[in-house]
Amino acid sequence: LPECSVKTFADDEEIVFELDCGDDYGIVIGRRGETLDAIQYLARMVANRGVSGYKRVSINIGNYREKRKGALVSLAKKDAARAVRTGRNITLEPMNPYERRIIHSKISEIEGVTSKSVGEDPYRKVVILPLDENGEPIPARRSRGRNNRNDNRNDRKGGYRNHGNGGNRKRNGNPHRNREEEIPHKPTNFDD
Repeated sequence: LPECSVKTFADDEEIVFELDCGDDYGIVIGRRGETLDAIQYLARMVANRGVSGYKRVSINIGNYREKRKGALVSLAKKDAARAVRTGRNITLEPMNPYERRIIHSKISEIEGVTSKSVGEDPYRKVVILPLDENGEPIPARRSRGRNNRNDNRNDRKGGYRNHGNGGNRKRNGNPHRNREEEIPHKPTNFDD
């Protein structure tokens, strides 16, 4: 693990830890900030254990929080424009409550769209909904059969991963064989 120095700022409502690890902060941040969020959660639990008043705890490293907020605001603007242009709902990837709040806040400032959260934590997502001329969300469109690229994805034949049988490869025996045993052909007499 990298060696880090810590600066602490505190007031009556919040404690902020600023970490400085030089250029080795990626391991502390983790994938999309998951490690940093976990460390922050643990620090919050320790700081508020056995005390009467609640204090927010924030941990930042390499200005990650500011950079992530900027990326989320940009994502919200881009996907809101796409929702208005296409008239379709846009579902974002799962996010933590802090990041969802940033998206909802930005969407509330953009005309022609609204947002809502769906699902259960930790897979809760933001959905951006275009609005009609009355300010009501446009109902989600139904797919139009096989023209939708996500429909019937497992029905395709061939391809590298499907082994030529639509992805229904048997798990036992020879993986390149779709039948367990050879069935002899019995001629049929239709004159009977």
